[in-house]
Amino acid sequence: MLDNFSVICLRPQGSANLGAIARAMKNFGLGRLILVSPRCEIDGEARRMACHAGDVLDRATRVENLEEVLDRFQGLAGTTGKPVVSAHGEPLSPSAAMAGAVDLGRRGQVGLLLGPEDHGLSNEELKLCRWIVRIPTSPGYPSLNIAQAATILFYELHLCQGVPVADGLKVPRATAAEVEQYYAQLRELLLGIGFLHQDNPERIMYVLRRLLARAEPDQRELRILRGIVRQLSWALRHAPENQSSHRDTETQRP
Repeated sequence: MLDNFSVICLRPQGSANLGAIARAMKNFGLGRLILVSPRCEIDGEARRMACHAGDVLDRATRVENLEEVLDRFQGLAGTTGKPVVSAHGEPLSPSAAMAGAVDLGRRGQVGLLLGPEDHGLSNEELKLCRWIVRIPTSPGYPSLNIAQAATILFYELHLCQGVPVADGLKVPRATAAEVEQYYAQLRELLLGIGFLHQDNPERIMYVLRRLLARAEPDQRELRILRGIVRQLSWALRHAPENQSSHRDTETQRP
């Protein structure tokens, strides 16, 4: 099942951290590492920290941006040090998030998204995540090194493999890219009818994102949702014509 999980390091800055993450991955049975626009190299320091997990570094995939790999995954779990991410919903503990991730990982691909060391994942990046994870720490010194945070996440994922298998789905889960296409379509419609405020449309869109994330739609369900939005958009474009036709019908009644 862990073959369905990938660790995604977004703009990593320290080669030592890459090595430590690779080592923790191998400790807990993970093998797929994706480096998105890395700011460091897999050098001698990375390999020293990786110890016997050099093969994980050797197999690492490099891409320029997150969008290149987004369509591979049915869900992303992103880490944050923020105590509350109100626009995206309340962050989950590692154990709660990984329980959901393991359930999905038995049916599709899941990405564990780790942000850059200096400031972590941005709000725009967090909104792509189905699960937002925060590791509880002492308020006196809450900041965790990215490799330490990753190790805790991998450990909880390893434990959660004992969670009972949920009923399987014959229809594949929607990919993250397909879900983003739906959100773009929905956003355009809601702006067009004035439901979203032009100055801050994301405030409501974040709420809708969390709602759909909890539903975990499959590809057929998402096609239905997109079809509804397309039909509504079409009806709005033809609204004057339809209203005129309706008024003519009304005047012809005895």
